[in-house]
Amino acid sequence: MISDHYIDYGTLFQVLSTLSLFLILLWRDSREQSQNDEELESTRFSLEMAEDAVQVGIWNFDINNRIVIGTHFHDQLYGVKEKVEFWELNSIINAIHPDDREVFIARTQEALAGTTLSYAMEYRVVWPDSSIHWHSVMVRLKRDEFGHITHHRGITYDSTSVHDVKKEREQLEIREKAAMESLRLKSEFLANMSHEIRTPINGVMGMTNILLDSGLSLEQQEYAHAIKRSGQSLLVVINDILDFSKIEANKLDFEEIPFSLGQTMDDARVSVRYEAEKKNLLYKCEIDPSIPLSIMGDPGRLQQVLTNLLSNAMKFTAEGQVSVRVSKILEEADSVKIRIEVQDTGVGISEEARARLFQPFQQADNSTTRKYGGSGLGLSICRHLVERMNGEMGFESVVGEGSTFWFTASFQKTQPKTEAELAEESLPTVNDNGLSVATIGRRHILIAEDIPVNQIVAIRMIEKLGHVAHVVGNGQEVLNALYQADYDLILMDCHMPEMDGYEATSAIRRSTTLPNPNILILAMTANAMKGDKERCIEVGMNDYISKPIESKSLQRTLNKWLSTVPMIDR
Repeated sequence: MISDHYIDYGTLFQVLSTLSLFLILLWRDSREQSQNDEELESTRFSLEMAEDAVQVGIWNFDINNRIVIGTHFHDQLYGVKEKVEFWELNSIINAIHPDDREVFIARTQEALAGTTLSYAMEYRVVWPDSSIHWHSVMVRLKRDEFGHITHHRGITYDSTSVHDVKKEREQLEIREKAAMESLRLKSEFLANMSHEIRTPINGVMGMTNILLDSGLSLEQQEYAHAIKRSGQSLLVVINDILDFSKIEANKLDFEEIPFSLGQTMDDARVSVRYEAEKKNLLYKCEIDPSIPLSIMGDPGRLQQVLTNLLSNAMKFTAEGQVSVRVSKILEEADSVKIRIEVQDTGVGISEEARARLFQPFQQADNSTTRKYGGSGLGLSICRHLVERMNGEMGFESVVGEGSTFWFTASFQKTQPKTEAELAEESLPTVNDNGLSVATIGRRHILIAEDIPVNQIVAIRMIEKLGHVAHVVGNGQEVLNALYQADYDLILMDCHMPEMDGYEATSAIRRSTTLPNPNILILAMTANAMKGDKERCIEVGMNDYISKPIESKSLQRTLNKWLSTVPMIDR
């Protein structure tokens, strides 16, 4: 494992170099100067002390005799325990790793042929026990009075640990890059899979809505509603997978907008109303009246957590009731912390299942998926969402009596919206003929969509809102249509053959010949990862609608943008 302490090997090398010069000079003096026995012994003792302190071996290579004489520590660096009187050059070369010998010989010959006074290199040495060690070598050259090189004097130290750390760091970097690439590929796969599934789901749910509006008999309506509920269940699983991939890729969006806690609670209740009515379950909701009416946060994510907990409560409760209680934990000048509890009278959770309850792809037992359905991702995603809201999640449960799931969340306080603001945000009503009574007028909208079923769905939605729909199948046909007629807005699918929505939008915005290059363009796409909306805006689109498209969401977005542009005289 790599040490947490960073070692500055450059500084260490400089220190060793300075000490090594001192040792080389000391060793040279001990061998070449005339000294008495006492002085020589004192010098050798000092040399050994210094050598042990810096853990380097000192050596001298006599070029004429082709022998190397080294200190005891130098000999030990080659795996030799006993002191060697001298080394023949070939013995040194043979001890070097076969893959490094050519480099060693070439570097030495290069030094002999040049005018340098010193050089350094690294190579591996194979010990007698076959272990491999790295040697770092620093050398100074000695010349005679004629300038001929007579000796190589140097130091050697074992740098194996340095290379081990370096290698471990490199391996760690490789593993980290591989992990990031694996995560990228998985997220990309999940996003693509989500897109490929959401596209036909848009057609299934859209055509089902059209079918339900076509005057069916009661029996046929029951069948159509069953199809719609199945599509919605499938969409829940798809969204769970997509959210999980967003969490892993750290691409989960969170809004920070004013919202009504009471309205969010009611929206969550409506989403599970059918299940409660089908099972004849009693539903109760109690909200602490002291909680501020308007708070700042992400109502969609809060509703997602609530809906998941309510759906689980309804799913695992055969009879009795499901109740929700919202209480205030802490209120400060600019913030409030709340606790929400969802209690049921269902089957409860066994002891062995509790430890894995919040783990992704885990459910209470192996029969849960078969009996109740689900992806096993819901609670894992909810806990992550709650943590993003500066809260925590937990539960209490008694087998056979029911469960209580609770979570806390913190929100900033804000001023409640005025009646005028609420009225402005409310959706315009639609009369019996399906025509919008808003003041935006009857507009001509160009739909760019290559899937025939989704074309029909989009056309019917637009016509039901009181507008005129025109449809084309790819980006090039969009450009052609804009030269032939005037449109108020384009609903642009992003993935189409020949020219996709991104390319078409860029071409429109760059055009100097189109009658209206600033035409409103709304992305209509099954891509729902973080960054997809930003990409649409970056190429020049005005807004983004994700598939499967809901009629109210489409109406709200159209009204928002069409109210900003005047009617085109036709």
